[in-house]
Amino acid sequence: MVFVYIDESGTGINDNQTRVFVLSGIVVRGQDWHDVDEMITNFKQRLFQWALPEDWEIKGREIRRGNGFFSSFNWEERLEVIREVAVIINKMPCQLYAVRVDKAFLTKTVTDEDELYRMAFWRLLDLINDHLNQVNVQGMIFTDSRTDMHRDIKDRRLIASYREWARQRKERVCFLELPWFGFSSFYTGLQLADFASYMISVMANDYAGDSKGAMRASELALALGPLQTKARIIEIP
Repeated sequence: MVFVYIDESGTGINDNQTRVFVLSGIVVRGQDWHDVDEMITNFKQRLFQWALPEDWEIKGREIRRGNGFFSSFNWEERLEVIREVAVIINKMPCQLYAVRVDKAFLTKTVTDEDELYRMAFWRLLDLINDHLNQVNVQGMIFTDSRTDMHRDIKDRRLIASYREWARQRKERVCFLELPWFGFSSFYTGLQLADFASYMISVMANDYAGDSKGAMRASELALALGPLQTKARIIEIP
């Protein structure tokens, strides 16, 4: 039995704010779940001893930009946090899969955000399901819960998309039940999937700009080396 935690990074198909859309999946065996959760909990408690682990999330965007809990951290301190998280993921007993979609090549064939997500979601499901078939185990999918009505509609579309994928799949579907939605503040696997998706997205987008930005991009790439080593990234197209 494995747990599969899925989260994304990137804007819609017609938004040029980001060049790529990334969907990542962290796969953790049931017998390793406690160790993974403990590694992240210990890291969070060491970083902010005065806060409960569920008081803040490991969000790549906030760490990189210095928002939220990291507003008082300078760049070097935030870079060290990024490096530590990348090393933790690298050392964890887990697999990391990611689908990275270059939106510039899809505008003629993919017309909206739902199609973009479905394309990446199905490809990620294929990757992980193939792995589960190879090792002959079953898994449960967890993804981030939505709270407002607009996002609730998206949740329903995700379930419908999963059911359509499962119906079309000729090989054995190894996932139990339908995807489960959880609050990411309590699910370390969802936080790691968010971190991985955002950082894989950042590495593909041009954030360099001036010389300072170029230097930071180079430093970030070096810090994320352990994450890139761990990840199996599939490109679309």
